[in-house]
Amino acid sequence: MSSTDIKQRYDEFQKEAVDAIAADFERDLSGHYLLVIPTGGGKTYTAVKSICELFKRGVLDPEKDSVLWTAHRHELISQAKETFEKLIASQGHDLSLNNHIYVEMIAEIPAKLKSDKSIKLVVIDEAHHSAAPSYQPIFEVPKMGVLGLTATPTRHDGIPLDFDKESYSIGFPDLVRRGIILRPHIYKVTGG
Repeated sequence: MSSTDIKQRYDEFQKEAVDAIAADFERDLSGHYLLVIPTGGGKTYTAVKSICELFKRGVLDPEKDSVLWTAHRHELISQAKETFEKLIASQGHDLSLNNHIYVEMIAEIPAKLKSDKSIKLVVIDEAHHSAAPSYQPIFEVPKMGVLGLTATPTRHDGIPLDFDKESYSIGFPDLVRRGIILRPHIYKVTGG
């Protein structure tokens, strides 16, 4: 299997996800939606494509609107920045980091939301953490959209997530069937 085949497989299901997310935000830009994709399925890339599509469709206005991406780990922040830079460069978008898209650690979010009224959409990476008190300032801003990214849309502690619906969800078996993720081989190991 070539890397072109894998890219085409990712592009196919990601287009479905991007279209679903864009349709939901076209209906209600202040909605709270989830993107649910298992680990290794391309959540970050799919969300970045979705944001670019929202600007392309005019749901977000590049003259006056911006997007704030947040996470609780530096690795996730770096991954998001790199993905935006790659996609913006490869697709020739007129978007830029620090003008249209801000990528910040969760601790920076309350101050950023107070100081920048251009933010119309917040993306929460690892959205299953969004029930934590540190994320609540996001949900308190009226008329602001939220896109949550997660592989696990429920929490073990039973605390509900503040999202209206899953815009797009695909399971591990579906990604295996589509050839996106390899089927694991499970070996039983006995020990003493």
